[in-house]
Amino acid sequence: MDLRRCSIHTQAVHAGERAPRPDFTPVSTPIYPSVGYLYESMEDLDGVFAGGRPGYVYPRYGSPTVAALEEAVATLEGGEAAIATASGMAAIHLALLAAGVGPGQRVVAAQDVYGATYALLANLLRAQGVEAHFVDAADLDAVRA
Repeated sequence: MDLRRCSIHTQAVHAGERAPRPDFTPVSTPIYPSVGYLYESMEDLDGVFAGGRPGYVYPRYGSPTVAALEEAVATLEGGEAAIATASGMAAIHLALLAAGVGPGQRVVAAQDVYGATYALLANLLRAQGVEAHFVDAADLDAVRA
């Protein structure tokens, strides 16, 4: 079913459904609590790690449950794809990288950001050549400078 042609109500019910398995079809999208996955050979596992073949290795890198969530969010938001992260800090870091923040770039942030965000900007990204400036966000002149 092409959910893009369906109403938002149908999308909300069906987005993120996983493809039926050969041995059974779940009534609803299952939650996979697995922390590891078995492969026939190291070559198969290496192929998944390298991105050359589909599959899952460890939940931090993705799982069928996360893939279902990403598919549902992309469908409901009308996007091509979505990325789910394990934490807000991972999302902030990913957003900065996706925005092209890298060596020689300048980031202006509120001086009272969350401590881990401050550490990301002041330590990790600064060590990678990103210039971080922390300003009073209520002072628009400081933000513009």
